[in-house]
Amino acid sequence: MQSYRQGLQRHLSKTRDIDILKGDNFKKSKKAYQCMTKELKRLGLAAVEHYPAIADADMKKMYMFFCKDLESPKMLQYKVFVVIMIHFGRRGRENLATLSRQDFAVQPDPEGTLYIYKTHDELTKNHQTDSEKSSDGRMYEIKGSDQCPVRSFVKYIRRLNPKCNKLFQ
Repeated sequence: MQSYRQGLQRHLSKTRDIDILKGDNFKKSKKAYQCMTKELKRLGLAAVEHYPAIADADMKKMYMFFCKDLESPKMLQYKVFVVIMIHFGRRGRENLATLSRQDFAVQPDPEGTLYIYKTHDELTKNHQTDSEKSSDGRMYEIKGSDQCPVRSFVKYIRRLNPKCNKLFQ
């Protein structure tokens, strides 16, 4: 239903400058659509098949692969990319080109342990309103570990071209 609705929206906005998703003339149809989607979910007809989580053993293999040469800019970027994707809930390629180094910051907690956090919330495919914030959790440093994602992130940020603001250059 959502695909059909969005397809109609694209067609009508291009051919007739009509917005069926936000237009004032379509409040009743928007309400009916929302009620129907809730009803379909209640009936169990809106099931989503998610990919299985990455196994701990596979995550360990991946980290070992990245950590074998963190002096390599390519491997460092791969590690930071995976860390950002997994911890901060990035969806595939969604909005990756728009990420900048200012989107994330590092600071110490009261005990002096460093952590990475997102500096602002963003709208994504699954988070379209302010009340549905994307992951705003902190990623803490792992003291004494070669695999510490925070230290890798700091190292990565320091190596970026200062004339380019993009996170993944």
